Amino acid sequence: MTFFSFVLSVKHLICLILQTLGVVALNPDSHEILTQADIPDTVLHLILPADEMFYTNQTTKFARYVKHLGARILVYMGLLTKVSNKVNLFDILGKKKKSKS
Repeated sequence: MTFFSFVLSVKHLICLILQTLGVVALNPDSHEILTQADIPDTVLHLILPADEMFYTNQTTKFARYVKHLGARILVYMGLLTKVSNKVNLFDILGKKKKSKS
């Protein structure tokens, strides 16, 4: 396994784990367990702008997906105030708004 394929698989693993946690967070009965496991604080660190370099480089759109998936978990758990202006949930594709002239 080359270094590139290892890094690629780690990126996919992070996304899969966040997607799984998002599905679990849809069930309100699991919120207490997720909170006890310190999931909200851990996910919050993933969506902070300063931590992007920890799990990706800035040349990929991977950070956008990680932030989106992490913010989804917090929203499902009712912690929208923690997300606030750290990530735009509606800008997953990164499209710029066209200015009307």
